[in-house]
Amino acid sequence: AIAKCPFVVVSDVAVNTDTAQLANVLLPANAWSEKDGTVTNSERRISRQTAFRTAPTNARPDWWAIAKVAQKMGYKDAFAYTSPSEIFAEYAALSGFQNKGSRDFDISAHMSITPKEYDSLKPFQWPQVERESKQNKRFFADGGFYTQDGKAKLVAVAVEANQDASSTNTFTLNTGRIRDQWHTMTRTGVSARLSAHIGEPFIEINPLDAQKLNIKRAGIVDVHSVYGSAKLRALLTDRVAPKETFVPMHWTNMFASSGRVNATVHAKHDPVSGQPALKSQTVMLAASPMKTYGFMLTRHKPDQLEYDYWAIARVKLGWKMEFASNSSPVRVLNTLVEQKQLSQPDAEVVRYNDAHASVYRAGWFVHNNRLESAVFLAATPVPLSRQAIVSIFDHDFKDNHERLAVVSGAGLSSREDVGAIICSCMQVGAKTIQRSIDSGCSTVQQVGDSCGAGTQCGTCRSDICRMLPVAELA
Repeated sequence: AIAKCPFVVVSDVAVNTDTAQLANVLLPANAWSEKDGTVTNSERRISRQTAFRTAPTNARPDWWAIAKVAQKMGYKDAFAYTSPSEIFAEYAALSGFQNKGSRDFDISAHMSITPKEYDSLKPFQWPQVERESKQNKRFFADGGFYTQDGKAKLVAVAVEANQDASSTNTFTLNTGRIRDQWHTMTRTGVSARLSAHIGEPFIEINPLDAQKLNIKRAGIVDVHSVYGSAKLRALLTDRVAPKETFVPMHWTNMFASSGRVNATVHAKHDPVSGQPALKSQTVMLAASPMKTYGFMLTRHKPDQLEYDYWAIARVKLGWKMEFASNSSPVRVLNTLVEQKQLSQPDAEVVRYNDAHASVYRAGWFVHNNRLESAVFLAATPVPLSRQAIVSIFDHDFKDNHERLAVVSGAGLSSREDVGAIICSCMQVGAKTIQRSIDSGCSTVQQVGDSCGAGTQCGTCRSDICRMLPVAELA
């Protein structure tokens, strides 16, 4: 849709995004840590926000860019702002203009705020009406809504029947967010710490449905609708009911071959609120026939991603990639070697090949002591502790015995295998948490005291709770 627009202006903090590549004009904006202004939370509390980082030389505030455009359009006097405090004062004045209690938002008490008062502004809840005492109060505590008769207006809605999802391979698709990624990953996608928890797009499917469709755990699933398609990793879980699925919406073409699940979703929306119907698309699922599954670790971002399925994510000192192909494992390995994607001219290679089991593994070492890259191939989803391999990327390999530990997939005995990362803040893995539980921890709090998991932002506490024999968040 953006590509069809005759003129596109993009304001962003990152240059390498899908949207920025379509821009006729790209405006370098200030990031959150560089912004000066106010923010409002869901409690109606307005707080002063000041920058704590210096913006890059060419970056500018959003209000500055809008004002400059308006001035060029002939509104020079109306947009002659020089600071956020001037805009906030006008904003406060407009909230009270011809209001007289007819609109809920009113902060006219701040219409005469000075730059000095703005800089020292304390958090407050709206409304704060001019001439009224500046006291926090519960909204609608005294009854009455902002309507002519003071009564709430309840809007009756008609639910449109979903498309037929009664056949075996049709499902209701729900899309949403996961805890460690934000929007389309333009910033969170470059964080190795955040990608450690989940590094590729997935589809949650109830095990009963997966059995009927012959979808295997960690297999690749083809998702189709009349609008588009996606390829996603299968996550079998009872968190979704039979005939329902869940897919996160974060992945774009920058991080996955076909993870843009919104391409499968219709454009229907509520006629009253405009809310898009992102939770009720009918899709068809099928197991994607793959002959080879692979996991790759490399210091340089792969530039030839010619696989039927792939997803890349940042790790400390490099990149990890999950992929799958319709070619045989030995052919995939030979192609990787021929294309020299994983090696340097002076690299020494350590291999492990089991043709009978269709298992092929190799590690490339530079100057014999630094792991440059590694690849693990199998005819089924690769059974490998990813975190154990990623954790030795910074290791100084002393001898061939240690290098063999890479292709074994077990990692180094001198480094604890923490398992898949559950707590991104403290980088605590599932195996570490399980050891705490096995040692007697029976609550999330006790697990946190034991290994630190769940003691920072807290978003992993529900995951820890599910690991307990008897779920207990306390």
